[in-house]
Amino acid sequence: QWYQRRVRKAVVSTQSTGKKLQLDEERHAVIDRDNRHLLERMSEIMRTRGRVDNWNGYEPKSLNKSKRTRELIRVTLENQKILARIQAKQPHYSVKKWENEWVDTKKYMNSIRKYGEDWYQQMQEEKRKSRQSSRGTRASTRQRTATREASESK
Repeated sequence: QWYQRRVRKAVVSTQSTGKKLQLDEERHAVIDRDNRHLLERMSEIMRTRGRVDNWNGYEPKSLNKSKRTRELIRVTLENQKILARIQAKQPHYSVKKWENEWVDTKKYMNSIRKYGEDWYQQMQEEKRKSRQSSRGTRASTRQRTATREASESK
């Protein structure tokens, strides 16, 4: 009896071991197949420029696409109407009126001004004259000094 129990245990254990081995072999076969597939894809990427074909053909679908399209059409028509109104409108400014207003503004500016219109040019001219006169004074002083020295040396 003890021998039969021992044989029975051995048979049961070999049967379960056989099943385990079969499951392990199937699992390893799946892993090997996946590895081969990955290796093929990686080698394809290495051979080419690295572009991966990952397009799945899915086109995004929007539930409110028709509403957005209608809204876009409505806004476009509105914009066209506004553009037509703007283009049909005549300008309401007048160059003559602008010129008259500028003349009035210049009169007002002249009436409140402390200095005349050409005060800057006058100041520049005065500075230039004063420089010339100071140069002339210096030159005449040099000439007199040179003349004295020449007369003294004789």
